[in-house]
Amino acid sequence: YDTAKDFASITVVTHSPLALAANLNFPPKSVRELVDYAKANPGKLSFGSAGVGTSHHLTGEKLKVETGIDMLHVPYKGSGPAHVDLMGGQIQIMFDNIFALMPHFKSGRLRPLAVSSAKRHPALPDVPSIAEAIAREFESVAWFGFVAPAATPRAVRERLNAEVVKALAIPEIRQRLIESGSEIIGNSTDAADRHLRSEVERWAAVVRAANVKAE
Repeated sequence: YDTAKDFASITVVTHSPLALAANLNFPPKSVRELVDYAKANPGKLSFGSAGVGTSHHLTGEKLKVETGIDMLHVPYKGSGPAHVDLMGGQIQIMFDNIFALMPHFKSGRLRPLAVSSAKRHPALPDVPSIAEAIAREFESVAWFGFVAPAATPRAVRERLNAEVVKALAIPEIRQRLIESGSEIIGNSTDAADRHLRSEVERWAAVVRAANVKAE
């Protein structure tokens, strides 16, 4: 599929920022220290992900591109095995959903270094954003939405949009999404289309720069 041409957006449902977690024995205590460490120790830093092409993986690649550091990507079949190796020291860092990592932060088994949202996240108010840490624009969020085939009539898309947005206003649904660490969006079809195109452009640049290959 050509994502931006073959699909027409209904709405973006949620944004879910990621956290950057580190093994407790990893010397750097901040993103700035991580960058300095990686530059002083080329080839010695590895980051895990839930698989090739996931938001966890591409956010790590984006950090490499933006800071000019070298890190080895280690893909796993899901976050669970990656968390185990991160706590065990087989890898040093990884990006994952904030609330997937929160139990490990609270238990003291992993250290939060940063969040990938443009600003600090209310769940981790003392943890800086990457943009704040490296003093330049940086944002990466996993997002979820509804799309339809490109030929879907606009009236149908607008009706679907209205029903999804209505569902997102139900208190029980809102609460469940917020508790999972998500920011509720529910934007218009046009805004969702613009977001889809901008995300394709943004991440295509990262994929090219990092030479990421699909598996």
